[in-house]
Amino acid sequence: MKQVLIALILMIMMGSCSSHHTDKNTGNAISIDNQNENLLNENSVKELVALNHEQYKNAKGDLKSFISLLGVLNKSKLSSIAIAMDYVKTCIVAGNQENDDIYVFFCGIYYNIANQISDSLEIKYKGVMDDFENNRNSSLLRIFKSNLAECGTEIFSSEGQFYLDVEADYFYDNFKGIVSKGLKEYLAIRSEEMKKGFSEDAGLLISFEEVYKRAKRWELFINDYPHAICNEEARMYYETYLETLMTGMDNSRVFEGEENIIVPEIKALYEEIMKEDAQSNITKIIISYYSFLSKNNFKEPENIDKFLKENNLSSMLAVQPFLR
Repeated sequence: MKQVLIALILMIMMGSCSSHHTDKNTGNAISIDNQNENLLNENSVKELVALNHEQYKNAKGDLKSFISLLGVLNKSKLSSIAIAMDYVKTCIVAGNQENDDIYVFFCGIYYNIANQISDSLEIKYKGVMDDFENNRNSSLLRIFKSNLAECGTEIFSSEGQFYLDVEADYFYDNFKGIVSKGLKEYLAIRSEEMKKGFSEDAGLLISFEEVYKRAKRWELFINDYPHAICNEEARMYYETYLETLMTGMDNSRVFEGEENIIVPEIKALYEEIMKEDAQSNITKIIISYYSFLSKNNFKEPENIDKFLKENNLSSMLAVQPFLR
């Protein structure tokens, strides 16, 4: 997937100097017009999508045409996300092997734009952010959130900072009908996880038992879909959850007290895991880890990093974990 994202950046950079995308079916140039976007105006995004929809409503798209479209989108406008999604829903049909790549390219443009706008939220939209904190019934906030929703986006906050991120179901709902079985399953899993979240201020939002269940689910996914386009991301989630299960994080500790002894509930969880699927890599690692801890009377060992490294893992302590 990294190679695809690199290609995305290069192609968008090359295409960004043009303001037109040529429809390969009609030969007509498509000019995307969303310069008048105003996220504080009612239905601004919806109207811009409708305006641009007319240009490609009868087109048949593919990966090449989608990349070309992305190249002419205004990367500073949130409505570009909604226009790109409208193009996917209008022009991209199921059954094309390139559709997984289209999802990857869409994610690239989504986070490019969402992150840019996140960086300016408390400057450009300070009044709206004040309302988000103090006046949730504000009409201005309602309009802003409505425009965000047209782009599958919500406002979140973490440690006093506001940011934009994708609605939990947005990718799954819009791509489930056109992508491969593996990517569809990946999106379904991520949708469920994002709804519950993972961490906040280096502390867990879910139980350690749920952390184990997530690690197990990703292990099964990797085994079932070893060549999925999202395999690298799936492995990252698998490793993060397994590392968290074993080391905790700064504000959700596995070891506690003056002597850093394992939390009894977590020790009991390990013992339950050890009874499960003997072929599971997680089970094998936890059995080995339990034995390793027992030799130190279940106190946090000084050489824990060595054990983790031998299993291609690392500690989640002093790390900023992902939020959702």
